[in-house]
Amino acid sequence: MAESARFAEMVLPLPIDQIFSYSIPDSLRDMAQPGCRAFVSFRNRLMTGVITGMADSCPVKNPKPLLDVLDHEPVLDRTLLELTHWVAGYYLCTWGETIKTALPAGLLNEAEQTVSLTRSFPPDVLERLQRTAPQQALLLSTIADHQAITITSLKRRVKIRQPFASLRSLEAKGFIEFTVGKPATDPGIKYETWVKTITPQEEVEQLISQLAARAPKQASCINLLVKHDGKLTTDQLRHLGGIDRAVIRALEKKGLIETYEVEVIRDPYQNYKVEPAKPIKPTLEQRLALSTIEEAIDKGSSKPILLYGVTGSGKTYVYIKAIEKTLFTGRSAIVLVPELALTPQAVLQFRAHFGDLVAVLHSGLSTGERFDSWRQIKTGRYRIVVGARSAIFAPVPNLGLIVVDEEHEPSYKQFDDPPLYHARDVAVVRARLVHAVTLLGSATPAMETFANTLNGKFTCCHLTERVDKRPLPHVHIVDMREEQKEGRWSIFSKMLIEQIQDRLEREEQVILFLNRRGFSTFIQCTDCGHALSCPHCSVTLTYHADSLLLRCHYCDYRMNAPDECPKCQSHSIGFKGTGTQRIEEELKELYPNARITRMDQDTTTRKGAHQD
Repeated sequence: MAESARFAEMVLPLPIDQIFSYSIPDSLRDMAQPGCRAFVSFRNRLMTGVITGMADSCPVKNPKPLLDVLDHEPVLDRTLLELTHWVAGYYLCTWGETIKTALPAGLLNEAEQTVSLTRSFPPDVLERLQRTAPQQALLLSTIADHQAITITSLKRRVKIRQPFASLRSLEAKGFIEFTVGKPATDPGIKYETWVKTITPQEEVEQLISQLAARAPKQASCINLLVKHDGKLTTDQLRHLGGIDRAVIRALEKKGLIETYEVEVIRDPYQNYKVEPAKPIKPTLEQRLALSTIEEAIDKGSSKPILLYGVTGSGKTYVYIKAIEKTLFTGRSAIVLVPELALTPQAVLQFRAHFGDLVAVLHSGLSTGERFDSWRQIKTGRYRIVVGARSAIFAPVPNLGLIVVDEEHEPSYKQFDDPPLYHARDVAVVRARLVHAVTLLGSATPAMETFANTLNGKFTCCHLTERVDKRPLPHVHIVDMREEQKEGRWSIFSKMLIEQIQDRLEREEQVILFLNRRGFSTFIQCTDCGHALSCPHCSVTLTYHADSLLLRCHYCDYRMNAPDECPKCQSHSIGFKGTGTQRIEEELKELYPNARITRMDQDTTTRKGAHQD
């Protein structure tokens, strides 16, 4: 940072495509630098933004000052600032929205406004307001019940979406005032309190006997600590002996124990059992592909490589060996998988080879877990990051390799909130910025990826055979119209029913794939043909039998299933199409003695549900 820089250029997590200038107070001059977060006043709000640049001059007169700089080191390095700026321009959103996506939740908080009473008021004030301004009366009454309440809580209690006009009127009348607190700087580091005995070993037995008569809980606490090498956490003491904090404080005051705090890293996979990886002999095609990839890693080439391999050809083995090579050169790697449900499987697979060098980072983690992973990645504690599309923004130092598994999957595209980015394309750009290798894997490459290999923009490595020359499975296409001509109206063909029965008799397992959740994919009136659709997304609503609701799988709009057609009032309502719930129900009828489970987005929302 130039010493003469007097102004900071900032972006805020808002849909406003503008860089804002703030003056830097002398007290913050040494801390302010690009990539750091800062508190600023924006209109009547106190917000957290990110400094993107420094300037010697300012385009506006009398700019507001930075209120505080939150970081001693940037949360975004220059590469990630450049990457997020590119994403904002390419996908037509604001830089602030992109930075908000790149950072863990809780790092760009806004201060919460609180409204409180300034003075008491006589009952006739409320009566008069109820006649002339009932909304103001409701707000004033609710505030009076709490003395002080946040705007968010107030809106939730009174169920008024836009109360500010009424609140400003109450403020002008002198009944209430607004205050703005300082927003939290991060989701918080978790600490665990440990208790350690400091009583000399030779005095322990005598101490326990002295305490046993007049303070049995204190004696029990010392006894437990001695049995466990002299130290336990407060939670362990509570579970093992019912020792509460009052007992611990009493012992600490007597100088018999001491307490201290240890940071706890919230790792969602720390209790998972990881089987050691077995050695694998590579095929000739795998060795040839690795030769090309390792040469690119050595040269620091940013030309993307497509690993075009049939299903079961050992692409994951190539990824692992490419990561080994990257780590050997002193650099780090990111591995993207298309679905959150696949992340645990991938994490365990890579941890079997690389142990605790592997971190997980995706939106399915709790706020604390994601914050801890992000911090540990940033410090270089983890060298490999596995996650879904948002992991492409992981603050990996010295990045050398980005793997995009199943690069053709549409789930790499963000469809909901801006930025509407495609993680595969962002991976290619990020690799180019740091001279890293992008390795794209697929058995069915996306058309644009395949076209890039044909025109020479990407390098292509082929894996044409499955490992150990295993044959591809036989595929049977069944014409269900012929089944219906023979009087069979089941959603399963005769061949499938027989094959499932055969596998069950052999005590083997069966997996049925269907890319539709719910029970029926839509409901349609058989008289007029009207199909119920989402009023927001114009897609048909899916019927879920467990909740008896129609749901939109885009915006989560919900409604009760109707008894009659809303258009013609006919009672001839037909449940059309097939979802995973219907598959599960019919399987239970066909095979009542089989253990059947359904795995879809509705059954795996709970953390670890895929392991059950």
